[in-house]
Amino acid sequence: SVLEIDHIPAVIACRACGRSTTIDVPVFRCPCGSTDVDVTSGRELLVRSLVLADPVPAAPGRGASETITHTTTPDAEGN
Repeated sequence: SVLEIDHIPAVIACRACGRSTTIDVPVFRCPCGSTDVDVTSGRELLVRSLVLADPVPAAPGRGASETITHTTTPDAEGN
């Protein structure tokens, strides 16, 4: 089994100056110095693709196992 995880950078919005900033480490501080911020992105978990192996014995004429793949369609923002 393989689990692939794409990390989405956290983006904070400063309530003091209105600036949005991408942060690399969980230091929730705006470049202006304020810690009065909202986390506006980076807490999502989006499953883009899921591959499952069928553990049920194969029906006549089918292989020993069947792989099922489901991939989501990107939305307008490319997510």
